[in-house]
This record gives sequence, structure tokens and C-alpha cells, in this order.
Amino acid sequence: MANIKHNNYIDTVHEVLSGPKKEGVLHLYAEDKKLTGRTIQIKGKEMFHFGTTGYLGLEQDIRMKEAAIAAINNYCTQFPISKSYISHPLYSELEPKIELVYDIPPIITMNSTLA
Repeated sequence: MANIKHNNYIDTVHEVLSGPKKEGVLHLYAEDKKLTGRTIQIKGKEMFHFGTTGYLGLEQDIRMKEAAIAAINNYCTQFPISKSYISHPLYSELEPKIELVYDIPPIITMNSTLA
């Protein structure tokens, strides 16, 4: 009888991620005590940080920080419910604004990985 290895989702994910992890380019830890957005320290080296939009410095803008604090005070730190069931109250304010900018209906999620 032929020896057949049945592939499943977990095997595929492991195979795709294990090589880059072994090469030291995936599953890294930031070592900074304070994040500025422009640079990030990994394995003792300070590097420019283009992995996110942090290089734009938006997360350091005082208005963004104050708005984030207000949102946490009003809505807590998370809304762990699937958007297909119930959307966060702020999404109903944000979605029409994003649609005006891009002229397409947006899908708002908690992070880009989830999207």
C-alpha cells in the first residue's frame, strides 16, 4: 500500500513559518524600552522600522494618544466579538469616513493581520 502523507492546515502553516523562523527573520522580539515608531531594536541592533506605518510617527502624535486614551476609557481595551456577529460602536462612525476617502465600502478590523 502506498505511503501517503495527508497535509492539513497546521502542517502547512508549520512548514511555511519554520524556515523563516530558523533563518532569524520571523517571530522576533522588539527589545526597546520605549517605542518611537521610527526605529526598533532587534537582537541588539537599532534599525529603521518599516514593518508598520510607525515610521510616519502617527502613534506619537499627542492627538492620537489622547483619542486612544478616551476610547479605552469609554470602550475598555478590547471588543472581542466577531464583526460578523456584532461590530464595535466606533466602526459605525469610522466606516462612512473611510468610504468617503477611498470611494469603496471598507471592512474595518482590529488589525491588518485579521483583515
